[in-house]
Amino acid sequence: MLLEFSPRAIALIRQLLATLSAAWSPVGHGLLTGYTAQAIPSMMKEDSQMKMTESHISWISSIVPLAAVVAAPLSSPLCALLGRRVTMMSACIPMCIGWLIITYATDATMILVGRALCAAVSAISLPAAYTYVAEIASTRNRGFLGSLLSVGWTFGLVLSYSLGSVLEWNWLALASSVVSIVQFIVLSTATPSPRWLLTRKRPEEAKEALTFFRGEMSKHVECEFKDAEHQINEGNHASFWQRIRIMVTSNGNRKSISICLGIYFFTVSTGFIVINYHAKMLLVQGKVTDTMDANLGTIVIGLCQMGGNIVSAFIVDRIGRKTLLYVSSVFVCLSQAGIGTYFYFEMLGNKSEVGSMEEYRLVPLIMLLIFVVFLPIGWGSVTYILVAELVPTTIRTETIVLCNCWEQLLQFSVLRLHSSICSRYGPHHLHWGSAILTCIGGIFTYLVVPETSNRSLEDIEIFFTHLRREAMDMLGDRAACREPVKKQPFVRIKSSKEEKHKSPDSTRTDGTKQCKTIDLVEESNKQINLKRKSEGKQIQFTDIDLGDCVEDQNQFSNETDRDGINCNNDRNEGSFFKNTACRSKSRK
Repeated sequence: MLLEFSPRAIALIRQLLATLSAAWSPVGHGLLTGYTAQAIPSMMKEDSQMKMTESHISWISSIVPLAAVVAAPLSSPLCALLGRRVTMMSACIPMCIGWLIITYATDATMILVGRALCAAVSAISLPAAYTYVAEIASTRNRGFLGSLLSVGWTFGLVLSYSLGSVLEWNWLALASSVVSIVQFIVLSTATPSPRWLLTRKRPEEAKEALTFFRGEMSKHVECEFKDAEHQINEGNHASFWQRIRIMVTSNGNRKSISICLGIYFFTVSTGFIVINYHAKMLLVQGKVTDTMDANLGTIVIGLCQMGGNIVSAFIVDRIGRKTLLYVSSVFVCLSQAGIGTYFYFEMLGNKSEVGSMEEYRLVPLIMLLIFVVFLPIGWGSVTYILVAELVPTTIRTETIVLCNCWEQLLQFSVLRLHSSICSRYGPHHLHWGSAILTCIGGIFTYLVVPETSNRSLEDIEIFFTHLRREAMDMLGDRAACREPVKKQPFVRIKSSKEEKHKSPDSTRTDGTKQCKTIDLVEESNKQINLKRKSEGKQIQFTDIDLGDCVEDQNQFSNETDRDGINCNNDRNEGSFFKNTACRSKSRK
């Protein structure tokens, strides 16, 4: 009993393994994001050796996006020079050093330095991971594999929440450093991106890598390779500053980049960064701790968020990007409005000294669970897939870096506003503002964002190209390359008996019959021997004139008339071969 995998199954397995190796970068970023949720309460304990102030706590959270804004522009030249895979590998050692600085910190300054170093390295590694997955994934698997990176981020978040519930802040940092070592080992065995190999003028290696990720070389894979080669050759002559100029001067590129920046703005406006950084503090402020343990509630929030990412990974290509954004916008808006309303009535109850909200202590947890389940279904995962899809290959890395800087700057602003608004006006204003902006984000999706599911990266680029006819001419007749692929079973079970009884001359799998090989010399000798044996008998033989096969119908009809006359004239001469040829042609 043997399992025979189809090329489609082999391609999916290889793409999945490569994506999982790149997903360690989001896992590390998830650990960095969730660290403050458990570490800050641990640092604020009375028996803690770390003396923290409100200013220190605020900066420990907000230093991450601020350092990322500064370091993110380095990702583009490193990805172009070293490649996406090597860029992620080179970020592992500094990430490990940053966690070790936090582990052995003696004051808040060392923690800030370690957090800043980890944030800077993560900002360089994340664009490389998303670009790598977008370039190795096939059209049908790109949404699923891209969502796995968001699953990796939430897995790091859950891991940080879980470990932080039993470990102190310094031991949690030491445990987080192990992830960087694992990432370096796993990435060392991964295959480079085919598109990056094309940018380095290594087409043979690029074709081999693309064939590896597609399972086999076929007409569609050959067309994909030619499209990618054409795009890269067209943009390869441009330097870094010329590519920046292309981003600004091209109408199609400006439109796609503007959409990406708008998507990132509304993603940060959902307020997810506040919930991920201060999940435990929100439960404490909402007095959920009166009914359940805050550590348990934080872990449940992380698990539900990871579950939402897993669901998104399986449905993102089936339902479509825009539909998921609509669903996510509705439930995120309702949950943020519910949290804001709860905090508003809680504030009124505290002022009037009436405990009217004691019966509703689980409301913040329920609203947070709705938020973390439906956020990754849309805004938490689709955003990063769209950015990798909407921009051309030539400027993809630069655009992702720009969007990453924009996102980190927005996150820094939200975290700073959170501390000031909550202390002055109350947290309900911040949550209500997030609900309003999320609703506007749904309208923005309906009016502006295009649908990219089940469309190749080249088709999306043509969508944003104003000279559509010229672009189609440059890419060639791509319709012939986009014929539907014949569906094959994912796995076929084949018994050993089937192999034994299989005849070598049996019909092929594609339905065509094999031709029987004929030895012309042997066949001629057989005909001559039969002729000698049949002398004196009234038996006629028909020989095959091989030269007749190359003549077309018109020549054949004209020559038949002439041959009929020649045959009548030659019959009396007694030539055996001539008479045989005449009878053969007259019978055709």
